[in-house]
Amino acid sequence: MFKMLRLFIYLLLIATALFYPAASLWAEDEEQNEEGPIVYFIPVEQTVERGLEAFLQRSIADAEEEGAEFIVLEIDTPGGAVDAAGNIANLLQGTDTPLIAFVTGEAMSAGAYISLNADHIVMSPGSRMGAAQVIDGTGNAADDKAQSAWVANMISAAELNDRDPLYAQAMADPRVDLPDYRAPEGDLLSLTASEALEVGYAEAVASNREEVVEWMGIEDVVAKEMDVSFSEQLARFVTHPVVIPILLSMGSLGSYWSYTPPALEYLELWVYPRFSCSFSAICLQGLPEWKPLFFLGRESF
Repeated sequence: MFKMLRLFIYLLLIATALFYPAASLWAEDEEQNEEGPIVYFIPVEQTVERGLEAFLQRSIADAEEEGAEFIVLEIDTPGGAVDAAGNIANLLQGTDTPLIAFVTGEAMSAGAYISLNADHIVMSPGSRMGAAQVIDGTGNAADDKAQSAWVANMISAAELNDRDPLYAQAMADPRVDLPDYRAPEGDLLSLTASEALEVGYAEAVASNREEVVEWMGIEDVVAKEMDVSFSEQLARFVTHPVVIPILLSMGSLGSYWSYTPPALEYLELWVYPRFSCSFSAICLQGLPEWKPLFFLGRESF
């Protein structure tokens, strides 16, 4: 009986991973002019991880294939994994379509780095951007080597579009002294929308998409909004920096116990779904590098 149930669970996981449609979804206004310039709105929300990276890769590829005139990244994230943020930055730098980072809530840590890699930054009233110091898997500050490399990445991202690198450095390095912006030595810099506008880190303040489009200076826009598919939601969950070690710890513990009869049949139902869920979702998203599953002390920020 248990073997049949176990087989059913395996087949269900495989079917979910292989056959659930991951097609591009967008909301379109049926009344809009289909002959106008296309603008893609792509959400960059929650924790930055490898699942988000795969979603952005798909979304940007769709936008470029359709000949979008602009891609707007709607950013509201507290940060995330360093490796995913670096890969996303490379993706943005290799994109030919003009990119606008529209900070709708907060662009902290990884969100600030992603924003700085966009061609333009627009912020909504009440939003903020900054505080990008690297931390390790235990929540402590990373070693000097990792921190130095990250400060250099932040400075380089600012210089990509002629932004003053001092403020990017202050977001990642607490040794920079900027008391006028609530960031004396020992504190990380976070900019409000008005402050970002003042120092040249934002080019406009906009309350909604319509105001962003108005700032672009284009009319009769065909707006398309990318949505995260079910498979991408699953991958984002299992590649979350907090969820990965939990799944692996539970699976490893269950695997150890499963060799102690009579727990074998029961604990196999506990162990394999957790490992299978992690690997299936990651493979589904085209993430061949499985190293995040094996290095539990991942750096994030």
